Amino acid sequence: MEDTLQTVADHYRIRLEDLIKANRLSADHAVQAGKTLEIPLSAANVTLPAYRPYLKQV
Repeated sequence: MEDTLQTVADHYRIRLEDLIKANRLSADHAVQAGKTLEIPLSAANVTLPAYRPYLKQV
């Protein structure tokens, strides 16, 4: 199955408009294959793992 901007937005439970804005895409929404997209986490409705910093023991 080919990903579209809409399927990516649906996967992260964000609005298509937010995805387009975050990636400064043009009106035609053309994206090259292999392009890395920014997911606006402030708009995402997903659970992220807790931040666990690596602390070096001295």
